[in-house]
Amino acid sequence: MGELIDLNSQIPDNRIPAGVARDTETTAAINAHVAEADPHAQYLLQAEGDARYPQFKRNVFTFTSGLKQGALTSLPHGLDATKIQSISSFIFVGLSISAGFAPRILPGGIAGLTGYHYSITVDASNILCRLHSTDSAQILNRPVSVLIEWV
Repeated sequence: MGELIDLNSQIPDNRIPAGVARDTETTAAINAHVAEADPHAQYLLQAEGDARYPQFKRNVFTFTSGLKQGALTSLPHGLDATKIQSISSFIFVGLSISAGFAPRILPGGIAGLTGYHYSITVDASNILCRLHSTDSAQILNRPVSVLIEWV
C-alpha cells in the first residue's frame, strides 16, 4: 500500500512528474497569452468583425395614413438614403383576427379584399404612404408603422 498524503499540504516538487507544469510556469503562460495582440488568429478581432459585418441601426417611424382615398402622406426620415438596407411597414386596421386576417396589413393591402390597397416607399428624404385612389376606404386615418434598418 502506498504512502498517505495530506491533501491540505503541497505536494513536494520531487513527487510531481517533470512534464507537469508548475504554478509559476502556468501563471507565466497565461500572462504571455493574455499579452498577445491576437492570440487566436483564426477568429476575427472586434474591429475586424465590425468592418466585415456592419452593425445595423433601426429606426421606427409612426404616422397616420391620409384622410381620403388617393391621399399621399409624407414623413421625413432624416437618414442617409444610401445607407438604408431594409424597410418593413404596416397599417394597423383595428380588426380582430377573427375577421379572417391579422389586424396589421402589409404594404399592398390584401388581394381581393376591397378597401385595403396602399403602398409604402422611401425616397432620399421621406417615407411615403400612398393610398389607392379608389380602393383604400377601409384604411383612412389609420396608424402606419415603418421600420428602417440602416448602417
